[in-house]
Amino acid sequence: MIKIDEHLNITEFLPESDKEDLIYRINDIDVAKNTLTIPHPYTSADADFYFNLVKNLDEKHGIPTTFAIRYDDKLIGGIGRFVSYGIDSHKDEIGYYIGKDFRNKGLMTKAVEAFCGYLNKQNGLVRIEAGVFLSNRASMSVLTKAGFECEGLKRKYHKKGDNYLDVMMFAKLFPA
Repeated sequence: MIKIDEHLNITEFLPESDKEDLIYRINDIDVAKNTLTIPHPYTSADADFYFNLVKNLDEKHGIPTTFAIRYDDKLIGGIGRFVSYGIDSHKDEIGYYIGKDFRNKGLMTKAVEAFCGYLNKQNGLVRIEAGVFLSNRASMSVLTKAGFECEGLKRKYHKKGDNYLDVMMFAKLFPA
């Protein structure tokens, strides 16, 4: 567990008890619009697929990669690393989401800061990246407040459906 304050922490997902909250929090058109692979509407089958994916990724890499963000022990969002460059790399990319009821309260900024500190301390990451769709100004603000710097635009970086999407790339660096 990554304890952030008396109310906020980051833990493992608990498929049996988190499923209902996951579906409620993530079944939001804004989450789907601002992420690459989360569908809308988000169904029970999607949640089952996600929990299985998280389990398989953790087993494959031998470390936890995807975590639940909790407020007063209730699931409010998720955060994870992609292991984009391999498990032994000095760098990785993160992704995250938070439920609508918990936005604009500074909670995601705190979670991103704490998660990055954890990745640096536990996994030796000295470069953490995050790509943000150009329309997602809130996420850009989260990253900036969490100590990330904007490194520039990556054109047609992702393909979502039939659309190519530009991404603004952010990075946070730690001393080596």
